[in-house]
Amino acid sequence: MRKSSKLLFASLTAALLLATAVGTSSANRLSINERSYTIRWTALRFIAAGNTVTCSVTLEGSFHSATIRKIERLLVGHITRASVAGCSGGSATVLRESLPWHVQYAGFTGRLPAIATVKLLLVGAAFQVQPSGNLACLARTSEARPAVGIAGIEEAGGVTELAAEVGAEIPLEGSGGLCRFAGAGHFEGTGTPTKLGGGALVIRLI
Repeated sequence: MRKSSKLLFASLTAALLLATAVGTSSANRLSINERSYTIRWTALRFIAAGNTVTCSVTLEGSFHSATIRKIERLLVGHITRASVAGCSGGSATVLRESLPWHVQYAGFTGRLPAIATVKLLLVGAAFQVQPSGNLACLARTSEARPAVGIAGIEEAGGVTELAAEVGAEIPLEGSGGLCRFAGAGHFEGTGTPTKLGGGALVIRLI
């Protein structure tokens, strides 16, 4: 009887360890219900040297896979289209030859198994911005100075917003070096992400 009890205990222990291993492994990924997406800002602000240019901005892109491994700086997708319209306080133009732009995973917040936010980095984005009455300058994101977006996620997994992280500064260049005197600029504003063509974008821990 004692031997049988030991065997039963050992079997249960092995099963629990296996279940824990599987759970830990699967918790290293995020699932996405749709790979292609659109993000729209009715008012995305670029602020530099006390000047603000506000524009309506639309980005389109796709994730490489329906799942994302939670590895910091992992390339998870691209932005393939970008448009700017209806600017105030100046003008902005996307450098389309710089497309596609890289999207990298940078972490998440929340108490497992729920996720509150997912941080994404935008690398390689390039655009010209010209505040009214000022020089036109080139802003370009890089591995060292990416633009940062924080995706807000509701309890059911729906992505409700993508907010620009104000602390992510982007250097300015051009006009014979004069743009560097403006220092760096940063984005402010919250956009709405959806599936390409409409519908909720959902991100969950798996």
